[in-house]
Amino acid sequence: MDEPVITRAQLGAAIVEARNAERERIRAITSLPEASGREKLALSIATTTSKSIEEARAALSDGSARSDANSLSASWDKVMSARGMTLSE
Repeated sequence: MDEPVITRAQLGAAIVEARNAERERIRAITSLPEASGREKLALSIATTTSKSIEEARAALSDGSARSDANSLSASWDKVMSARGMTLSE
């Protein structure tokens, strides 16, 4: 089975896309109306979990926030998978 070859340009584009998507997710979570008065919690949810914006909204609404330290990794994997790319370990 042939593994797809990832060029440096494709890898660079995937990195930029993942970084921008993660920055937008963090901005969106910390800008939620539910984050008002709970800025530290919102920032923690945005930077230490892989919660979606709606999941973050729900967590901020009820005050719960379970930590999932794979936020950046999850975003990276999503972008790479969408492009049909995998990185060998």
